[in-house]
Amino acid sequence: METDRMGLWIILALCGVMVLSGLLVTGGPETGRQEKRDQQRIRDSIAFANLVTCIAHRDGEALPQAIAPDAECGGRPLPADPPAGHDYRYRRLSDRTFEICSTAERPERLRQTYNLSIREGDAVCREFRFKPAE
Repeated sequence: METDRMGLWIILALCGVMVLSGLLVTGGPETGRQEKRDQQRIRDSIAFANLVTCIAHRDGEALPQAIAPDAECGGRPLPADPPAGHDYRYRRLSDRTFEICSTAERPERLRQTYNLSIREGDAVCREFRFKPAE
């Protein structure tokens, strides 16, 4: 009987160690939520880039200096980053390139996954290339 109890305690201890190890490796539920919010930021930056491209095609194949909501290009408001409380930032780099920047909760992970630049602490920037219609 005592041997049975000892075996049960060993199994329970091993299960506990496995659960804790899993949390340490994956980072737990908060890490998952952070990664989900960062993935949404990537999707928002792509939507923002599509808006920039639409405006550029409409305005004679030239990238705009600044961005505002546009009725002809979807009419939706510019994406905002509610968890961080910051707006996305647009910057025209040249006649054919621009970047969209936002904050990130796990910037290093985004940099590795999407080859993004990390700037200003936790800001990540993604560069886009504009291709004029031919």
